[in-house]
Amino acid sequence: MFMFKLKKNKEFLYGIGSMGIVLLILGMVFWKQGIYPLGDKTLIYNDMQYQYLDFFMWFRGVLHGEDSASYSFFMGQGGNTVSLVAYYLASPLNLLCYFVKEEYMAEFLTLLIVLKLMLCSMTTYIYLNRRFELKMFYSCIISVSYGLMGYNILQCSNIMWLDGVLILPLVALGIYEYTYKRKTGLYYIALFYAVFTNWYIGYMLCLFAVLYFLFELIYSGLKTRIKIKEVIKSIFGFAFVSILAVGSTSVLFLPQTLHMMNDGEAFDWSIFTPKFGFSVLEGFKDFFLEPDKLTWSEGYPPIYIGSFVLVSATVFFVSKKIEVKKKYVAAAYLGGFMLIFNFRPLNYMFTLFKIPSSHTYRYAFIFSFFMVVIAALCLQELGELNGKEVRNALLMIIGILLLLDVTKGYSIREKAYLSAVLAVITGVGLLEKVRKKQKFIFLANALILVCTMTEFYQKADMEFEGHNIYASSCSEYNKIMQESVDILKQQDNDYYRIDKTFTRQLTGGCNNEGMAFGYSSISNYSSTNNVKIAELLKKCGYTGDTTLVTYSPILAIDALMGVKYIYSDKSITEGERIQENLMDGRNLYKNPYALSVGYRAENLESDIVWEESPLRNHEILYEKILGKPVSLYVLPETLSEQTDGSSYTQWEIKVKKTGPLYVYFENGQEGMEIYVNDQYVSGNTWYNNQVEYLGTYQKDDTVMIKVMAGSGQYQKEYGITAGTLDMGVFKSAIEDIKLDQLKVKTVRKENIVLEKSSGEAETAVLTIPYEKGWNIKVNGEKIEYFKALDSFIGLNLPSGLCEIEMEYEVPGKIEGILLSISCLTVYLFFRRKRKCYQ
Repeated sequence: MFMFKLKKNKEFLYGIGSMGIVLLILGMVFWKQGIYPLGDKTLIYNDMQYQYLDFFMWFRGVLHGEDSASYSFFMGQGGNTVSLVAYYLASPLNLLCYFVKEEYMAEFLTLLIVLKLMLCSMTTYIYLNRRFELKMFYSCIISVSYGLMGYNILQCSNIMWLDGVLILPLVALGIYEYTYKRKTGLYYIALFYAVFTNWYIGYMLCLFAVLYFLFELIYSGLKTRIKIKEVIKSIFGFAFVSILAVGSTSVLFLPQTLHMMNDGEAFDWSIFTPKFGFSVLEGFKDFFLEPDKLTWSEGYPPIYIGSFVLVSATVFFVSKKIEVKKKYVAAAYLGGFMLIFNFRPLNYMFTLFKIPSSHTYRYAFIFSFFMVVIAALCLQELGELNGKEVRNALLMIIGILLLLDVTKGYSIREKAYLSAVLAVITGVGLLEKVRKKQKFIFLANALILVCTMTEFYQKADMEFEGHNIYASSCSEYNKIMQESVDILKQQDNDYYRIDKTFTRQLTGGCNNEGMAFGYSSISNYSSTNNVKIAELLKKCGYTGDTTLVTYSPILAIDALMGVKYIYSDKSITEGERIQENLMDGRNLYKNPYALSVGYRAENLESDIVWEESPLRNHEILYEKILGKPVSLYVLPETLSEQTDGSSYTQWEIKVKKTGPLYVYFENGQEGMEIYVNDQYVSGNTWYNNQVEYLGTYQKDDTVMIKVMAGSGQYQKEYGITAGTLDMGVFKSAIEDIKLDQLKVKTVRKENIVLEKSSGEAETAVLTIPYEKGWNIKVNGEKIEYFKALDSFIGLNLPSGLCEIEMEYEVPGKIEGILLSISCLTVYLFFRRKRKCYQ
């Protein structure tokens, strides 16, 4: 009994030790890079700064009762937030943000990443300890390798995916316990957690569960003969528990699925086009130290797993003591995943039949986990490794490295060769001759530990280098912006929209800061957005992409969308400056033409036929609302066009009307820069080919517009459209619309109350995105609503005074709750029944 307790204590200490080693390695990197809490930098980079930081600030507000988790008027122009919570925020670890002030959210997220990487190590240790019963030191080192593998370090910028990585070992352990012991509890809970915390990675883990179940089934069949009847029974039992586990997540999964089906992107059939991504050899390039800056790349997959796992897994294949059949199974899995990485239709099957805009190999952690499994099988079956096995494995590893370096080349060769040296030292530490002598075991373990810490320190150091979002500046920015928005709301307590031409660290209106600071906006960026409204905003020239909606001041459309206040680092046409020099010369402007969230519209029955020019589309919207032709823009005269045929095109135009001049390039490309009269105006990224304001000009002014093409992006025809906003026509149109506006009385979470008085029945449009789930009452009587102007809510209102009460209820919420309860009840019933039977 004493020895058992002693062993359990040692197991616990080694498990905690694996987490401690991960923390120590990250601490060393943080100290060198100056990352919080050992410096002022944070791990807020890539989508962490564009999206997740603002989502967490909003989620903290939800936890404090400031907004609703089902619908938010602060998510762009308003929208269902269940999908956003299900994809980004459903991890129970995120509840810790309740205790953090908004201005310190960047520091919190940096620490949360560290916690999740430590937990990845802990869950792997639990899996290895129960599944293979390896030497505790070996389990500890492999756990550290999984916790800090290349995929994890790369995906620190996608914090919501790490929950899937940390739960995967427990999913695998649950499958093992089901296969060999017919226990289902751990598998049910682990798969539930995987799908509930992030349905996207959860889907990948469902595919993994099937593959790993087959792996365990086949592997067990190689050791002992299994009856076909038992196999079939086992398969049906596994499928039954899997369905119940996924079904139990329906409280969140069903509503978000319905939302994405109604408002998500259309299916892209091009995913089935046969195409290969890289050479067979190149797929193994990340076995050695190499910077994994692969955000936009379709190159090789991020599969770095460290020398201990690599050497052990290679020994598995070269050792003659391991059965050939087992090697075939292991090779089939690793080779199969390389094929999936490489062949695009199979790759897209794992990414839920979507073409990823970045991070092509989002499921690469599954490959790394199978490397862990094979390494553990090797150490389980062989115990200590003899010199010949290790020598052959090292020769194979070094040979692959040399071949890769000669044919593909490493960007930092000394790092790649360092990993080979560390693999050799690790191999020596694993040798049977070394480990036979008790006095050498400590030295061998120390060598392996130093090698492991060195290589993962190098990996994290390469990835985190250059991330310069500072905690102090981020906190200061958050504090200034929140105070400014709060003051603005106190001065003007009406309902309106606010937007910005800058973000914390970037120029350009690419952000979700409305969610962070509590205001409705045009700009928003998420993978769960309402694509229909994004398409309308793209047609109007706000953005060049339907996932990432940017903001650029466009007076005519800003007015229709109710953008009343604009934070800007540049002058706003017709805007009244009401706050000056908030930070670094940025000011707050008021748009005197901003309309209410709702107003009368004359022609909402017919569909809109959009045109290529956003400026013409502005006129189409005004014509639909006013029920008459509206010529907002006066086109200039093109005097000349020049180009060198490779790097630039230049137009000289003559303005025909005094007023603000706008330009749009139908074929605008990434990297393109726009100059006006030799002055830089803006530059395009992959997402923001948009309508640009060029300044206010007088009639008969000549303006020189020049486009400098990005590298390799020159266009023979840019599809330029320029136009001056006719302020007389515009003001007249706005005054006509203002005559029949709806007044907002209250806005609270998922509820909004409006008021309208009219002498006759009329049709109104609300610039709130159309989606299912609204319960709308007019003077206490429920009415139906319809889609208006392609993407907004349309209402038929009776004559007289109308009080319009709108409340949003998440479609599928009740059904999801009932289905979750049903699946849980069924699972518990059969679990209890089985226990009674046994």
